[in-house]
Amino acid sequence: MKLFIYGTIKRGQCRADVMTGQKFLGSAKLVPMYKMFNLGQFPALVKMPGLDNGPMIEGELWEVDEDCIRRLDMIEGTPSFYRRQEVQVAGQEAESLYVESYLYQGDISDSEDVGVSWDDSMIRQ
Repeated sequence: MKLFIYGTIKRGQCRADVMTGQKFLGSAKLVPMYKMFNLGQFPALVKMPGLDNGPMIEGELWEVDEDCIRRLDMIEGTPSFYRRQEVQVAGQEAESLYVESYLYQGDISDSEDVGVSWDDSMIRQ
């Protein structure tokens, strides 16, 4: 399965070891209909209905096996905290690719918009 990741699981971040043994396909960006928010220890990706000119969230595209998906589902609190859903990755020359990612299911009303990219330096103590 192809998976878009955008936060603490990316290469070089605090939970990157979860991806050991999986295939990194490269950097990727989502089409501009999503926003990312800071929840303190990790980011929240949210689809914004009607948003078609928002930021292009940056992350990584991976090919992952079923064992990895099971581990990630546990880490992400699927399906109540995060839900694994289809997202649209921007492609070359207006082509796009649909893959899965983890979208936050909670309230983001008091959360700071972090723009297009997350790294562990954004973790609030």
